[in-house]
Amino acid sequence: MKNLKKYLLSACALSALICSPVHADIGSNPDWYLGLSGDLTWLRHSDTGGGGNIALGRAFQTGSFGDFRLEAEAGYHETSGSHYYSYMGNAYYDFTGLAPSMPWKLTPYIGAGIGDLTAHLDESDSSGSYNVHGNVFAYQFMAGVNLNVDTIPNVDWSLGYRHVGSSDVDGTNNVGAGVSDRVISDSIELGARFHF
Repeated sequence: MKNLKKYLLSACALSALICSPVHADIGSNPDWYLGLSGDLTWLRHSDTGGGGNIALGRAFQTGSFGDFRLEAEAGYHETSGSHYYSYMGNAYYDFTGLAPSMPWKLTPYIGAGIGDLTAHLDESDSSGSYNVHGNVFAYQFMAGVNLNVDTIPNVDWSLGYRHVGSSDVDGTNNVGAGVSDRVISDSIELGARFHF
């Protein structure tokens, strides 16, 4: 319960930062966006599934080399027998200064996030099958490339990679013994951000 309170306080702090007028200090011409993505997910590098994310964020032009983004994100991912919900606060850096001046623009990006993850894992190992579920701390790292074209200037398309990890989730196996597991997933995702 204490950990959940810390995650909620962190999310509130991120929301306050996004909504506050600090853009006067860290950049000019901020803009809001709604982000949507779908992906192919590998849980523990073997179980294959998929999912998606929705995010509300704000971008800040911080200089000639790149832009900084903050966002609040929720996601759902599922593989055979297991699934998890994620609630993350993310920070991104877009390397806009690397993009040439053309009718279309490719912009590399990197990002990281922390938050809460609700996991339901039905798995098996040498001791038998087990089930673990709970709310735990989670983190993620992202990298990829954005595509923007002049004919649709308010939409950014993206292709990226995402790694998600969590702290231990506790549960029991088929003979009632205590076990723990954690979420480790890798995803290839396609997405779009709609600026307003």
